[in-house]
Amino acid sequence: MSTEYDVRIKQNTAWLFKVTVNDKDNSPVDLTGYAGEFVIRKSMRDRTAVFRTSNVTFGDTTHNVQTRITATESDLMPTGNEDSEWVYQLLIWDPNDRDNTARDIAHGMAEIVPSASRPDDVT
Repeated sequence: MSTEYDVRIKQNTAWLFKVTVNDKDNSPVDLTGYAGEFVIRKSMRDRTAVFRTSNVTFGDTTHNVQTRITATESDLMPTGNEDSEWVYQLLIWDPNDRDNTARDIAHGMAEIVPSASRPDDVT
């Protein structure tokens, strides 16, 4: 089951996103060995990603899925100065069987907040 909620990412800051995937008994699922991808786009139908990372880590406890965006990566993201709303999606899968295990575990709106301390050439 996918979780829908909106996120805010501030330019020039590190950002950590944590999600817990539970089984039918509401216990965390062991996702050790899984792969994943966090993607931000202008819209779900847009073919070009604004940001994409496979820096997704997995485990067997609470917050068993985590993705990180570094301060350097967030510096390069466009802000509300260009478009006010973006969408994101966090997908996970078993690398041995992606076709049958790929799951959208989180998605929603992504706001990228400008920072006065961002590099001068970033809008």
